[in-house]
Amino acid sequence: MPPLKLALFLAVLLPAAASAAARELDDVVQRQALELMRTVRPQSEWRKGAVIGQFLDTYYYNVIEADYPGPQSVPVKDGKGAIIAWVNQGFWDRFSVEGSGRLLDGRVINTSEGGIVFAQEPMGEGNCPLRPWRTMAVDSKVIPLGTVVSIDETVGLKLPDGSVLDGAWIAEDTGGEVRNAHVDLYIGDGDKGGLTLDRAGIHLKALTVRYVETPPSTCARPASP
Repeated sequence: MPPLKLALFLAVLLPAAASAAARELDDVVQRQALELMRTVRPQSEWRKGAVIGQFLDTYYYNVIEADYPGPQSVPVKDGKGAIIAWVNQGFWDRFSVEGSGRLLDGRVINTSEGGIVFAQEPMGEGNCPLRPWRTMAVDSKVIPLGTVVSIDETVGLKLPDGSVLDGAWIAEDTGGEVRNAHVDLYIGDGDKGGLTLDRAGIHLKALTVRYVETPPSTCARPASP
């Protein structure tokens, strides 16, 4: 069994190995995303419909507390240190990675520059709501916020609700671990949508990204003065 697969396998069987497996996976992602930068064309050369490069994909989602049974023993604190909710450990561990989650009472919490806050819906950069199968997190130095792209391998992808993806994605989020030629695709509530990418063979793969447009102003990036 390859070392990475072995690490992930052990993480399932041995919870203590989970953090080590996560670190190993992150190292692999970061190395591959950096290597793929050699395929990325300068922004000055981007033209509508043309390939801008190969980007490694991962996915993220809105964590649902109901999917993680257990006592609500972990305090959720806002940016000022005030406790705003109590959650179970499994949910907290996953929320700490994904950045947004829905509590048992239906409220949504989201990470922000000022700390954890309540939100009407999961949020990305600026005032952009996260849109399942449309929002992607990027390294904004590589793909500017607000940029619309088409990812070849996701065109025609059949989604869990039976609809078919047109392949368009919008750079409306960022992430601390999303660097270089790396796109993190938002798949909505829960991680089941990840199976769609896995079954299609396009998870943790170098995907072909084409330029569509960069609007002058978006919810993620106001117009330049």
